[in-house]
Amino acid sequence: PLCNIRVLSPIGFGLDEAAVAAARQWKFKPATEDGNPIAHEAHIQVKFTYEGMDPDRDEKRRTRFNLALATIQEAKPEKVPKALQIMQSLSDEKYPPADAYMALLYFRGSLVRENLFKALELANRSNGKDDPLGMYVLALLYFDGRVVDKDEIRGRKLMKEASIAGRP
Repeated sequence: PLCNIRVLSPIGFGLDEAAVAAARQWKFKPATEDGNPIAHEAHIQVKFTYEGMDPDRDEKRRTRFNLALATIQEAKPEKVPKALQIMQSLSDEKYPPADAYMALLYFRGSLVRENLFKALELANRSNGKDDPLGMYVLALLYFDGRVVDKDEIRGRKLMKEASIAGRP
């Protein structure tokens, strides 16, 4: 059986947990030495793609997204504008995680001017690809009630779906 499974390059959005769950179901023949099973370390790559998208392009976008996100979260003033520009360009390309993150920024009015209509547009677009952060932002918009009719039941439902999909 597999043991000590860990994700070396996490991508979030519930996919890390899905990769570990998938690996736990795989069947392997053990490595052997002189015909006896031995412990052996293996690195397994699990790739996730959105249906209908180009995996190579998506890998590059995922890397750009993760680097931009890390830079924004580090909050180094000299680097944030470029990272934000990268995030915006990824959103312009309709990359769901970037759409969702930009929706959150527009909702909060952090790093960009508050724009609830833009937050709604991007959250809807990313939610259409089942992005947990997009679901979360939609939930916030339904709780808020300024650009959509206030609907706490729908907000709670979206919040629960976001949580199940991996949004803390």
